[in-house]
Amino acid sequence: MCMKYLFKQAQQLLVVLKNIAAKEQFSAFSLHYLDNPVHKVMWDWKQQGKPVWQLVDPVDSLHPSQVSQTQKINYFFLLMI
Repeated sequence: MCMKYLFKQAQQLLVVLKNIAAKEQFSAFSLHYLDNPVHKVMWDWKQQGKPVWQLVDPVDSLHPSQVSQTQKINYFFLLMI
């Protein structure tokens, strides 16, 4: 029950952030919204024949591992070039 609530709240916050990024302008900085590439990273990882569990932190099984973080950074880097 708690996880459903947290997921729902997270989805609502994402909608708010997308709206802010799309509609607001700031004089000191630009704001862009990029979706979290976790599903793309997992799919690419599996396509390489690697087990998905390597992308999850082994201590708490809730957060991304360092390997996952580097894969996400690579994804964002490729978007920018």
